[in-house]
Amino acid sequence: MKYNGAVRFWRRVMVSERFRELRPALTELLAAACTQPDSKWKIIVSMEEFNRVCTKARRERKGGQVMVLRSDGEGQQINGVVQGAKVVGPSQFELSICKVDKAHTVSRS
Repeated sequence: MKYNGAVRFWRRVMVSERFRELRPALTELLAAACTQPDSKWKIIVSMEEFNRVCTKARRERKGGQVMVLRSDGEGQQINGVVQGAKVVGPSQFELSICKVDKAHTVSRS
């Protein structure tokens, strides 16, 4: 997965516990992307922080850039996540990175 161009755009991601269990290598890759010098990505670790950041981002019309990364086996609804939050699986997340990297634009919702 290539992320160099994509990390220059503001993004907040909460990784589900199940995703972390099933895909530790991808979880580490995401953490590494967040530590790049020009990275504007951040991993959110608590549900409370996610809901606060997600609500604020939606008010600022950046809701599409705050998401929960879930495993393929999990549903679209993650317990405790604010209603209307973006919940994506690995392939959807990769597509969003490729979209940003190719077009140098970001998705909005």
